[in-house]
Amino acid sequence: MKGQVAAVRVLLDSGADKDAADQDGWRPLHWAAAKGQVGVLTTLLKRSADKEAADETGLRPLHIAAVGGHLAAVRALLDSGAEKDAADGRGRRPLHLAALTGQETAVRALLDSGADKEAAEEQGVRPLHLAALTGQVAALRALLDSGADKGAADGSGGTPLEYAAMRGQVEALRALLEGGCRATVAADGGRAVGIALKKGQHAAAELLMAEGAATGYGSAEHWAAFAQWQRGRVAQLVAEREAAEAAREAERAELRALFVAIAAEARRQAGAGRPAKRRRRAAAP
Repeated sequence: MKGQVAAVRVLLDSGADKDAADQDGWRPLHWAAAKGQVGVLTTLLKRSADKEAADETGLRPLHIAAVGGHLAAVRALLDSGAEKDAADGRGRRPLHLAALTGQETAVRALLDSGADKEAAEEQGVRPLHLAALTGQVAALRALLDSGADKGAADGSGGTPLEYAAMRGQVEALRALLEGGCRATVAADGGRAVGIALKKGQHAAAELLMAEGAATGYGSAEHWAAFAQWQRGRVAQLVAEREAAEAAREAERAELRALFVAIAAEARRQAGAGRPAKRRRRAAAP
């Protein structure tokens, strides 16, 4: 699809099927949305192409435009009346996909149109969870600005904070904390810290603890991870100090060697001068 609006019009005028599907169930409208070809897309919409046509996975043109961040295509579809909260085969709305891939402008356009910021897919995951998981800070802030529930739990009780901790998304954690998650951190009993430690995300764990997160989340597994992390930190500090001391000792050794060389050269020069003076005295009458 090259966006050749005139050619598309000729084909439609000649009777081409505006909703013909390929082997994956994609219609011309899907392809125009995927490429951000808003001219072709609006031409198809004016010819009554099915804006709610779903491919084999349930994705509609608005999903495709949103995941690609094609703002003009998103707006054209919304203006045409496309269902802003249409779910694909996994329950994901266009807002889920825009948040997942960090398409901030698409996220804001969907929110402005009234898309459900708390919509949950089949596992209970909301758009804010996905933005946190993938570290899409701009999209995450857009959702927080809209009033998205920062403490929302998925089907297993996981919060956006825990999703960010699991992947070590430190900047997403910072955005959540700045957005009002400090109380959540203090109240979760160390769950987010435990997840971060278990996944080896030490920078995330340190940030959470600095913000007042507990470290006493009750499982032995948590404590084992915490102890391992603490041992690792101690070992790291010891290694850093030993390396610094070794560097200082090497520098001192270099200075000592330099002083020895200077002294030796001074003695050599002094010794070379004395015999010459004796020879001159012996030669005098």
